[in-house]
Amino acid sequence: MKLLLRLEKGEKVKYISHLDMQRLFQRALRRAKLPCAYSQGFNPHMLVRFACALPVGVCSKAEYAEVVLERFVSPTECMVRLNEVLPDGVKILNACEPKDTDPTVGSVIALAEYSFMLKDSGSVQDKLDSMLKKEEILIEKKTKKGFATVNVRNMIHSVKQKGNMLYATLSCSNSENLRADKFREILLESGIETLSAVREKLFIISDGMLKEPLETE
Repeated sequence: MKLLLRLEKGEKVKYISHLDMQRLFQRALRRAKLPCAYSQGFNPHMLVRFACALPVGVCSKAEYAEVVLERFVSPTECMVRLNEVLPDGVKILNACEPKDTDPTVGSVIALAEYSFMLKDSGSVQDKLDSMLKKEEILIEKKTKKGFATVNVRNMIHSVKQKGNMLYATLSCSNSENLRADKFREILLESGIETLSAVREKLFIISDGMLKEPLETE
């Protein structure tokens, strides 16, 4: 069976890398004694896939892991058993059994919503307006062929201030992805300093509408 899990990555583990987070989660699956399936071949590995790697230093309420189990275990039981063995800072927020025909979450994610805590509580609207009026916002991005200068203006879909927080919706697909740490650099160049970043939600496009793959309970 397939299992889709939504996880929280909190302050205590925000400096754990994506690769180490995967290793941590695989250890938790073994400790929870869940019947995980493994690949075939000379070097079998657990069939676990994380969607949309998170930059180091960013917290998240929307990490998604897909696991293949050899036999059925109810999603609720999986969630309970994993939460009993996961370290502080990592928590399963929800779980479900997707259809076998459903695509992998990582292949259909389109957007991410982030919150950023501002260093100063005053209005930054003028600075935001100036930033968003630009036709080009250029950053250096790492590609398979090295580094390239990329215009990411069309990857910034919305930015709003509420009190001492900014909420931004950014592209987060396989073809277009603006990471939270890169967006913080863009904000800083615009004179807006932030103290922290949290990925609040991930969205897929289904029937022409945005929806979360798995909402929190």
